[in-house]
Amino acid sequence: MLFEVLLSIVGALLLVQYLKYLWATRYIQKITPCLPKALYPIVGHIPMLCGLDSEGIFSAMANAFRHVDHLGRMMIGPLPVILINHPETLEAVLTSERMLNKPYFYDFMEVSDGIFGMRELRHLVSAKDNPSFGFDIHTYISKCNLDTIFNTTMGCNNIDEAGKKEYLHRLEV
Repeated sequence: MLFEVLLSIVGALLLVQYLKYLWATRYIQKITPCLPKALYPIVGHIPMLCGLDSEGIFSAMANAFRHVDHLGRMMIGPLPVILINHPETLEAVLTSERMLNKPYFYDFMEVSDGIFGMRELRHLVSAKDNPSFGFDIHTYISKCNLDTIFNTTMGCNNIDEAGKKEYLHRLEV
């Protein structure tokens, strides 16, 4: 008798938790279609990935992306994962102000410190990529090209020897 009461209470609590989960993820059901593989209520698409090595998981995920047009949904346990297969959609998601709070998978995959999370430091990186001082790389490249041409046409291996450097100075580079 006590076991039946305890079992019914546990069942009712599980049902309430499942209904809360369905209520919290109702927007996902409307936005994206689920992948065509089997979807189990609690574990989601995890059985599709169980027993596979890393190469098998990669090929299963690549196969899942083939079925996605722009947006798709995959359930990893109780967590919904949105699959994006279009560059413009991905750009809209990653540049959205609503995505400033990164989800669980950013911490799990350690991408929060990468290029997706460095918007405030972008000006420092772009200053390093585009220095403010002028640097003429043409002289160095032209010397390298002349060295290659000189080696090919004259049959000489070293243009930096004494007397051969004079050849470079006489040319207008």
